[in-house]
Amino acid sequence: MKKTIAAALFTLVFATSLFSDEIKLITLLDIDARLAYSSVSGSDSSWSGSANLFALPALKLGQSDYILPVINSSFSTSEKVIEEETLFLQRWNNMFSLAWKHKLNEGLDFKVSGDARYNFNIETKDESLGHGLYDLYDLGAAASVTVNQVIEDKPYPVTFMAKYYSRKYPNYTSLAASGTSGSTVTIDKELKPKDFNAVNLSAGWKNKMGGIFTDLSYNLVYKSYLDAYARTFNGTFSDTKRSDAAHYFDFGFMSYLNNSQTLGLDANYSIYTSTGNVFDTSALVFQDNYYGYTSVSVRPNTYFLLGEITIGIYYQYLVRTYAARTARGALGNYTDLFTGNVLDHEIDIEQTLGASFKYPLSKSLSAVAGLNYFTTSSNMKYEAYVRYSYSIINFSAGLSYSL
Repeated sequence: MKKTIAAALFTLVFATSLFSDEIKLITLLDIDARLAYSSVSGSDSSWSGSANLFALPALKLGQSDYILPVINSSFSTSEKVIEEETLFLQRWNNMFSLAWKHKLNEGLDFKVSGDARYNFNIETKDESLGHGLYDLYDLGAAASVTVNQVIEDKPYPVTFMAKYYSRKYPNYTSLAASGTSGSTVTIDKELKPKDFNAVNLSAGWKNKMGGIFTDLSYNLVYKSYLDAYARTFNGTFSDTKRSDAAHYFDFGFMSYLNNSQTLGLDANYSIYTSTGNVFDTSALVFQDNYYGYTSVSVRPNTYFLLGEITIGIYYQYLVRTYAARTARGALGNYTDLFTGNVLDHEIDIEQTLGASFKYPLSKSLSAVAGLNYFTTSSNMKYEAYVRYSYSIINFSAGLSYSL
């Protein structure tokens, strides 16, 4: 990590020295600090602070080149991770990116960047900062090309991006690696089953027509796990390493209804497939593509002015259907206790209702507040290790500074 940051700083200094007579600093800065209250159903309520820092001290080098360092750090409470279905008490995300953007002409530019991320995830009250079981870090690099099509004096940018990154969980070691899997004792596999390398390919298109803004994008993410293996039908480790593929289709639009109100919609369709499977030794049940699912989400939203206060209201609905994972009864059963029929595939439904408030105190400083209610329900009733149905109420208030 230290070597990566040092290399990035060296690149920045070297690049700026070449254009020392034409450098122009363009700074974007957003700071949001709040006192937050969270209440999770079936758990203790808690007061905490939440904060977010975004800094972009961009350097314009001549007419065609930019150096774009990005720093983003955020702290929040009572969050969850969809893929792992883990409820975190606290999360502190830190990201640093250094990019070089070059404009070839009015219709074409490209960008290359290096990225580093470290997330501190505290799952239980017994964990301390830096020692969380789900702490993770990423190291990666990306390249993108943007084609700016101009039709009747209107730009229609299309962006293609390719990214490679490696994700590691430094504190996570599987207990299964030193125990048993089916009938085979293993000590040399799945010590680090969450670590993977990934490739992300994406394409995006943005359009502005009148007072309507639209945004379309597609992302393909392929993950190759370094020490996670598929199971055989009798529960033993195979020699085939787990790999996942995800397809994300996103659509968004925002329209100005008048000078003081906007109406928007964000929609997503996701397909996730995995060679990761599970063998339940207690019931001798094998499930292939255990992590695979499809999901659909919609998020209508509106922003309007009430005097000097900007108010935002949104509602999000998401339904996720697992391709092969069977829902289980409260006792862990895979079949109906009365009929003996196999239960349906797991289906999760998530809903969020939220509101935001912003009141300007000066040109750069604003008072902000937010309130949201999140609930998730599932036909997965077996919650011995993971909670599938719960709700969270979160309220926050504080100050926001923008430059």
